[in-house]
Amino acid sequence: MEAAGATPAAGDRSPSILERDSELERVDALIQRSRLGHGGLAYVEGPAGLGKTALLAGARAKAETAGMMVVEARGSELERPFAFGVVRQLLGHAVWRGADRAGLLSGAAALAAPLADPRAVADEHQTASASSPWPMLHGLYWLVANFCEERPLALLVDDAHLADTSSLRFLAFLAGRLTELPLFVALAVRPAEGEADGPLLGELSSASGVEIIRPAPLSPEAVGTLIAERLAQPPDYQFRDACHQATGGNPFYVGELLRDAAQRGLQPTAQEAARVRELVPPAIARALLVRIGSLPPAALPLVRACAVLGDGARFADCVVLAEVGAKEAVIAADMLVKASILSPGPRPTFAHPIVRTVVEADLGPYHRAALHARAAVLLNDGGATAEQVALHLALTEPASDSWTVETLRAAARAAFQTGAPVEAAGYLLRALAEPPKAAVAPDVLFELGSAEASVGAEPGLGHLAQSVATTIDPRLRATRALALAQFEVLADHFPRAVATLGDALGVLGEHDPELTLALEVTRYWAGRQDLRTYPSVAGRLGDLRLRADGPDSATRRELLVYLALEATNTETFARACDLMDRALAAPGLLAFHSAESVPVVTAAFALCCLGCLDAFDALYDEALADLSRRGILLGFVALSTFRCTALLRRGRPVDAEAEARGTLEAAAMAGWRYGSPALVAFLVDALLDQGREKAAKAALQEHWEFSRELPTSFAVNLLLDARGRLRVAQADPRAGLDDLMLCGERVEALGVRCPGVIAWRSHAALAHLALGQRAAARRLAEEELALARRFAGPSAAGGALSVLGLALGSGEGIECLREAIALLETSHARLELARALVNLGAALRRSGQRVQAREHLHRGLEMATLAGAGSLAANAHEELLATGARPRRVFVHGIDALTASERRVARMAAQGLANPEIAQALFITRKTVESHLASGYRKLGIASRAELGKTLEGMGSS
Repeated sequence: MEAAGATPAAGDRSPSILERDSELERVDALIQRSRLGHGGLAYVEGPAGLGKTALLAGARAKAETAGMMVVEARGSELERPFAFGVVRQLLGHAVWRGADRAGLLSGAAALAAPLADPRAVADEHQTASASSPWPMLHGLYWLVANFCEERPLALLVDDAHLADTSSLRFLAFLAGRLTELPLFVALAVRPAEGEADGPLLGELSSASGVEIIRPAPLSPEAVGTLIAERLAQPPDYQFRDACHQATGGNPFYVGELLRDAAQRGLQPTAQEAARVRELVPPAIARALLVRIGSLPPAALPLVRACAVLGDGARFADCVVLAEVGAKEAVIAADMLVKASILSPGPRPTFAHPIVRTVVEADLGPYHRAALHARAAVLLNDGGATAEQVALHLALTEPASDSWTVETLRAAARAAFQTGAPVEAAGYLLRALAEPPKAAVAPDVLFELGSAEASVGAEPGLGHLAQSVATTIDPRLRATRALALAQFEVLADHFPRAVATLGDALGVLGEHDPELTLALEVTRYWAGRQDLRTYPSVAGRLGDLRLRADGPDSATRRELLVYLALEATNTETFARACDLMDRALAAPGLLAFHSAESVPVVTAAFALCCLGCLDAFDALYDEALADLSRRGILLGFVALSTFRCTALLRRGRPVDAEAEARGTLEAAAMAGWRYGSPALVAFLVDALLDQGREKAAKAALQEHWEFSRELPTSFAVNLLLDARGRLRVAQADPRAGLDDLMLCGERVEALGVRCPGVIAWRSHAALAHLALGQRAAARRLAEEELALARRFAGPSAAGGALSVLGLALGSGEGIECLREAIALLETSHARLELARALVNLGAALRRSGQRVQAREHLHRGLEMATLAGAGSLAANAHEELLATGARPRRVFVHGIDALTASERRVARMAAQGLANPEIAQALFITRKTVESHLASGYRKLGIASRAELGKTLEGMGSS
């Protein structure tokens, strides 16, 4: 019998595990829960040699007994830069074993096809993956989910601290969704290793429901059991305690110490205890090398070759790299297995990671680098992939070798296309250190910068800037400048983006009119977003208007979108609608721009500002289908942010809150912890519209930090407006007014005047009214009304009239409120209409017209209740009581009772989509879909999916 983690010598029977019963019981409990659909994660942590591998072996046996499909992988230092290397070990072979490969890779799982089949052509998925790791993570999750549909699954990863970053990122992503799958995951990790991936390991160890298992060292009694087995007689307690003290109870070191003791002929007696104290772990490492040295001469170069090529390398490659004869290599390999240096099997694998570490440490740095250089050539000649070859090239000494540079670039492209920009950047940094020839250096810099910038790494912008500056061809330089500027905008470096594009325009000259227009359009819109840069680009608007006509192209469609939004501030509402119609005209904006692009997201925002909400819904649905097909989560977050706006403008704050919270969760999945200022602002607005000031304050504190200096970008103004509204609602109108006037000052400086974009004047007018400053309130409301009539639709004008009616009061105010209601009746703004109805009813009641007041108050109460606007409904209720009426109880039922998420899921189900298809389209889990449908069935009073279509149609669902 052997200790946990100890490796038996050749011919020994299979080891059992000592003093690990409690750990195995915890593992077994997780496995039993997992196979029933409530997945779990075992995080086994401990120093090298403490028996983690043996615990994983025990987990495998228990999982197989429970009927689970088990796949295993092991991290390694060599393969750490290999993108998704551990994931490939886990899932690649299992895909091909699956009876229904097409089924496993169906739906969103197709995004993972490039990993399952390196020969697969990813087409659109490659483009998606290149911008973000998310599409591959999304695809891999659904690949695992599809596996679990066939059979409960167990994923076991040994030495997870040595796993590549992309695999760790996937495992962390998966850990957050384990509880919804029949899936068991077990990881063996050494503490204080893999510092670069510390945050990812931290995510794994703190995942919900994780079992942290830290095996303790063996007790002296367990060590005594091993001594009796290995040395064939019970030990004296002095000898036993000396062995325990020398090894710290580490099972691997105990096994090695006893092997060395047996070779020295030591007896387990009290008299020999002193000699045991000489065999501490450093001496054990030396003993390993002595053991290898005692074997045939071919053993040392062969085992070194195995260490360089890594576990699982082809034996023939190890023989060639070792430069020994085939016959001598076979004899040496058998002797290495017998000596427990290598494990038995068709491909060389070290018996324990510590053994490999000892062998590698014995290699000098130059000898090791030379072996890796030879290994790279050997693997390349044998048809290995660029990534496999690059693992070795990355460990060689720089030598200005063009083949090395090109191989590293090819490996980086492969990593980038599988959604692993971090690993791609690692290859390219090494290529840059080679260094490349002068003519190739700008290309390497551009590829490196793109990989780094795609994950928000600050050095990426510097490398891209170097590439632009050293690129000679004017067109290529301009194209690279466009890419750099887009990353600079994402990093909120608007002045740098404007400067980058200005320099590119100067170099390009008249070489390419269409590219020149693209640079000018992008420069204008980048500068438009920030207070620091707007003055420098504002004068370009007139020239761009003149260039909107011409051959249809992606650049002109983009320009039309921007001009439409500008028209809401500088021309007229009708002109803005006309420009937007042209931007969206057949074959549609998505025929020219991807769904996550700035033009498409800006078009969505512009449609909300104009109140063209039906057109917004059409664009959103088309874009969502494209985003879900390609797995672009951040595009989904951006568009869903403005879906919150659309829901707010339809007067559905409860639905807007649900959308905002769901979008924040999606943003967090992609590592965007706080979301955008706009998204947080819309969440606060949704809560305020419901009358939930405490929840609004909590949301603001949770998702945004106001203590730092306010960014100068436009989106922060939405947050200022929301905080101003919140402070007014919390009976602090002075602080609220300060926020709102600062918001107004900032948006005016950006040339934003349309109330459909941000209605700060109305909100500030309400703050003035709360302070008793009626004249100031009237002035702001009248300004907003004039701007709304020119630039915005009926929703904005009706809202401004409603506030003006409050500011005017009495007879004149009542007429304003009547006019507001007439306008709002023609709009989508149902909550704004309810507010105007309640305000009118209250004004009529105060003027003594109680009977007339009741009609408006009853209707306002019903609409506010249906919208979930609690404070407004309570206000209407009180006003009705004041008129002497008995308010009717309002029941929310049918389609109106569904949340936005339930309504959307129900609609997709009614269209014939299966639950997995809905989940993949909305970036949620299958169980979330099931929950929404069950809740929807209950509210609609139906029992099954078959009734859904007719029910929604009968209730007028859109």
